[in-house]
Amino acid sequence: MRKDANKRWRALKRETTTGYLMILPVIAYITFFFFFPIAYTFSLSLQRYDLLTGDIKFVGLTNYFSILRDERFINSLKVTLLFTSICVCTELVIGMFLALLLSQNIKGIKIFRTLLLMPLMITPVVYSLQFRWMYADQYGVINNILRAIGIEGPLWIGDPNISLYSISIVMVWAATPFVMLVILAGIQSIPTTFYEAAQIDGASSWGRFRHVTLPLLKPAILFVLLIRIIDAFRMFDIPYVITGGGPAYSTELLSLYVYSMAFRFLDIGKASSAAVIMLLISLAMCITFILLLERREFSRR
Repeated sequence: MRKDANKRWRALKRETTTGYLMILPVIAYITFFFFFPIAYTFSLSLQRYDLLTGDIKFVGLTNYFSILRDERFINSLKVTLLFTSICVCTELVIGMFLALLLSQNIKGIKIFRTLLLMPLMITPVVYSLQFRWMYADQYGVINNILRAIGIEGPLWIGDPNISLYSISIVMVWAATPFVMLVILAGIQSIPTTFYEAAQIDGASSWGRFRHVTLPLLKPAILFVLLIRIIDAFRMFDIPYVITGGGPAYSTELLSLYVYSMAFRFLDIGKASSAAVIMLLISLAMCITFILLLERREFSRR
């Protein structure tokens, strides 16, 4: 019996060792491409790093205090929060509407569903360039159409008052299909018996949506909100290609601020400090939504 126990112990030890060896490449990948860049960025945020001379000097939290007093950084933070709020709220409303529409048994709905998913198949830089040309004042197709019906179009990306809304439209167009897809999957996972029971009780269409669909969709909604808030908060390519952060910093998101500090002003310390602050804000949002999801699952149990 002791010999059998030793044999099982050796077999278990071999399986454990094999398991660790199997996940070792994944651990190395995560460490090298995730934890190491974060640690290195944090170390740079505590230094004054001059790219021109190569001089490095430890300054502690000086870069953070300087960033928090920078009006341009505060403006970028406000612009980012406003951009994220506009995009995510609009995407959720439109995505919910489209998901409810596509969940109906209508003839030809599959073709419509395929067409709505096309923005997910296009590279962000490509459709950003297309929208930049469409938004052009003189030769843009949007203003040409408006002139044809007697309306003088605005400066879509040249007016600081509306430029942020212009790039928000692009973001909503590109990301709404993802929101629609996740919510549609959530709707299709709801058992039809719930709707049948509600219909027997005399619930209207609005009542079925309010008391059956919406409560059961809360996990999917929280998940898609988490993904979209993080994605919008770190957005770089759309505003960079369309406006470059202008005019008058009206579309300069935090990601563009970090890029400008690092590659235009060559201030790696401040850029790293801003990047760390972005990471902390994103982490706080992730933890908040994860706690909400866990609370939802716990309440269901």
